[in-house]
Amino acid sequence: MLPDLRSRLMQATLVRLPALSDPEIRHAMLRKQAAGMGVALEEGVLNYLETHVTRDLAKLSQWLKRLNNYSLGRGRKITAAAVRELIKLDAS
Repeated sequence: MLPDLRSRLMQATLVRLPALSDPEIRHAMLRKQAAGMGVALEEGVLNYLETHVTRDLAKLSQWLKRLNNYSLGRGRKITAAAVRELIKLDAS
């Protein structure tokens, strides 16, 4: 790394963000991501994902993308049933 760049990076402020443990925050972030894809998510879908898949926001985000592609391919909206179907496909 260039010495000039190293010194600039060393002057940067380091901020540690706490893990998102509050479901409302995770749900709001996922809803925002879904809205960007033109998808409206029901609370039941978010709860099902967190209960049966993961609570990790990065992984939930990946699942949301997969669910969107899955639902578009089937011409259906994203539902808890679609999540169950995708989980079964992963298991096989």
